Amino acid sequence: MKRLEKVMAKSEHLKQDIKELEDIDEEEVDKLNYKERLYFFKLHDTNKDDKLDGLEILHGLQHDSALSRNATIDELTEIVEDSMRRFDTDNDGSISYSEFTTNSK
Repeated sequence: MKRLEKVMAKSEHLKQDIKELEDIDEEEVDKLNYKERLYFFKLHDTNKDDKLDGLEILHGLQHDSALSRNATIDELTEIVEDSMRRFDTDNDGSISYSEFTTNSK
């Protein structure tokens, strides 16, 4: 799993617990997945251009205190570059929400 997804996956245990609730169905869990991706994207799109650039990805990674505390600048740079290669399918130097959701499934 790529490190950007690891940051987002920390809520996986919550989703598993939610599935066990009697009044929550799979459709509701899918809605949670959608909202989680949407909020992650929107919260880290700091310049509000509906795209994530490398600095915004780096900012998102720094929310994971264990990662930001233990990773070197070279490691963080590599994570950002790997994320751009994976998600930026039109190679415009930023990741649109469509690219983000299509490639994070």
